[in-house]
Amino acid sequence: MQFRHTPYIPKKDRAKLDAAIDTLADRIVDEAREYDYDGAFADLLNYSCTCLARRVIRKRFGKMRYWLIAMVTRSRTPPATRGGWPS
Repeated sequence: MQFRHTPYIPKKDRAKLDAAIDTLADRIVDEAREYDYDGAFADLLNYSCTCLARRVIRKRFGKMRYWLIAMVTRSRTPPATRGGWPS
């Protein structure tokens, strides 16, 4: 199995996902308006991203594996190169 070191896909391939992403973004914004606080979008976005990641992994690999979780959640830039973790 080969892995790419960059998290980006070629620009020409992004359009294939953009319509679905725009639809989800619109839904999150609409749902967030139903809550009484400005940060509601963050909860909905967190939930959506988590569910999307889990569903993609299960559909692609059949079951969850530690290395898949690590790959999806890892930081792309080590804290030391960014001045460490914020305090």
